[in-house]
Amino acid sequence: MGGHLTEPHHSYALQAYLSETYGPGYFWVGGTDEGTEGSWRWVESGRPVDPTDWLFLRPDNRAGDEHCLEVVMSDYPGLYNDETCTVAQRFICQYKNYE
Repeated sequence: MGGHLTEPHHSYALQAYLSETYGPGYFWVGGTDEGTEGSWRWVESGRPVDPTDWLFLRPDNRAGDEHCLEVVMSDYPGLYNDETCTVAQRFICQYKNYE
């Protein structure tokens, strides 16, 4: 469909909107460290995930299999957590028009 998991440019604005609209919870976004453990990058652009946006003591790669990025609604001012990629939860996609 031409979309992909989002790479937010205003992460805290997105978190505030999602929190107000959906309340507490978690959403997948388009970051991963698959390929190089601990090197978190946005899938679409390849730019690094800002290390100041992580929740306290994250990423932690608990159980050795947390390679996908989620937005957490309940832990201000933290934003991102690493999580196992097979966890079923809501997600945020964006469409990029290449015309």
